[in-house]
Amino acid sequence: MNVVSGFVGLYSLYLSTLPKVHNHPYGHGKVEFISASLEGALFSIAGALIIYEAIANLRLSETSTQIDYGIYLVSITAIINYIVGFFAIKKGRKTHSVALIASGKHLQSGHLFNHRFVVGLIVLYFTGFHGWIV
Repeated sequence: MNVVSGFVGLYSLYLSTLPKVHNHPYGHGKVEFISASLEGALFSIAGALIIYEAIANLRLSETSTQIDYGIYLVSITAIINYIVGFFAIKKGRKTHSVALIASGKHLQSGHLFNHRFVVGLIVLYFTGFHGWIV
């Protein structure tokens, strides 16, 4: 869903730069609002799916392997997401692009999730605790 919302945001930026035509005399800028709404909806759906999968995985007694690699990978992507999101929001405010601001906020909110996830991985790594069997 992350990739789909990214492409929707990118395509809406392309559409918003198209010149005025007879059936769109004020331009195509409104498409950015649709894109921002769709991105928010996709983000909500992804959150619901993550919660569903987390609950389902609590019932399994499988153990995780290579947690240290997961900590490194998620930490690096969190930093990259935050930086790219910062610049997207900055550019979106400068150009008054709602789609670019929405994409930047999406990336930064993912950054916040990743930090919580890393804390959970660190606890798992040092304690060896793999959850409750329901």
